[in-house]
Amino acid sequence: MKLFDLFVRCHLEKDGTTPVFDSYIQSPNFTGKKKEVMPVLPSILFMGRVKPPKYAFCHFFVLTTAKGDRNYGCCILFGEKKRTSNIRICNENDKTDENKYQKKGKESELNKETDASKALAEKEQSTDSEDDEDHVYLYAIAITSLLPLYQTLKNVLTCLLDAYPIDTEIAPFIINQVPMPPPGVIVVQFTFCDTTFLVPRPPPNQLPLIDLPFWIPFALFGPKDLIIIFTAILTEQRVVFSSRFPAAIAPFIESILTL
Repeated sequence: MKLFDLFVRCHLEKDGTTPVFDSYIQSPNFTGKKKEVMPVLPSILFMGRVKPPKYAFCHFFVLTTAKGDRNYGCCILFGEKKRTSNIRICNENDKTDENKYQKKGKESELNKETDASKALAEKEQSTDSEDDEDHVYLYAIAITSLLPLYQTLKNVLTCLLDAYPIDTEIAPFIINQVPMPPPGVIVVQFTFCDTTFLVPRPPPNQLPLIDLPFWIPFALFGPKDLIIIFTAILTEQRVVFSSRFPAAIAPFIESILTL
């Protein structure tokens, strides 16, 4: 079994609603989940955003299938320019018109025609520059794992973003070659993009493996609210969390469940 099971790069077209998958690489253990995950993956990656951010930022998410299988992921959103080529046919009859007016000796009309041609050329040039202007597309790259290695996922994804656009050449190595670390003291080590990663798993009967900061619940809620939340979870009640910042939901819930 592999440590990472999915890499995806996706962008939104100009309309801001049509997702286009540039790359999709999965490990064999993720094959059975593809039908359930793919239809909802764009909404999870873009979180309702249609415009590229000024700066790249990341958020965590959890993919849960109907069987209860969980895949922990990290996504980075950023803007990327694509050149839109618009070809226009320019009017090249100015020379013919100029010769015609020179033969007739109408210099004043020639000057007027030349000025009009210049104005028309400047207008077409400005229109061409507007049409050929680089369009910034909203891009998302994401990677998932069976283990809640959020910070490791973020660091790996950051290296892939630094390697963009050849990240699609590096991703197959990440997905297919890095093994799952066994429980215990054995550590999986791998290096790419001049960065070395060490991934351990806790021994049996130890605290669960998670590398999220546990201060998030205490920063968002007061003691009374946290007591209500813990009571609801321990008594197996259904709890729904909502936020104006979707990126904060997954880390908050994972921290609460781990505690």
